[in-house]
Amino acid sequence: MGLEVVVNEILARASEEEQRILREAESERQKILDAAEGEADEVRARSLQDTRAKIEALQREQRSAAEFEVRRRLLQAQRELTEDLRKRVLAALADLSKTEREKIYSRLLKKAQKDLPKGRIHARKEDLPILTKNYEKGRELDAVGGFQVESEDGTILLDYRFESLLDGAWKDILAETRKLIEV
Repeated sequence: MGLEVVVNEILARASEEEQRILREAESERQKILDAAEGEADEVRARSLQDTRAKIEALQREQRSAAEFEVRRRLLQAQRELTEDLRKRVLAALADLSKTEREKIYSRLLKKAQKDLPKGRIHARKEDLPILTKNYEKGRELDAVGGFQVESEDGTILLDYRFESLLDGAWKDILAETRKLIEV
């Protein structure tokens, strides 16, 4: 019997030792699982933060692209409006009556005479008779109206064609037009 008691005692101690080792292993397993879950939570949080940052960056980029597209379309519309305005102004100048042309030419000729008193005058065929009082008749121009005065030696050319005068004033007209469009 003594041996049986010793064997039972050894078995009991072994069972206790087994239970202790199992508890320690379970405790260690739980620590490892908790650590892994904590690490997974950190990875998920970083991933979520990175995803949010990417979404915000994409939204900013799309907003910027949309604003650029709106500005581009607005500028295109403004260009079309100003080109239409320019065409209308030239059409109105082309449709001036003879009396209105003569008034304009009278003022432009005074200005030209101050700068270049003698020379040849180039103009539309129908305008040359009105303009050749103080200047020699020059060549015919393909223009909406107005004229050019060339010095006798051909070194100076004053351009008073309506198109050229309009081009010279166009920057001011565009600035005023933009102010009206922006209001």
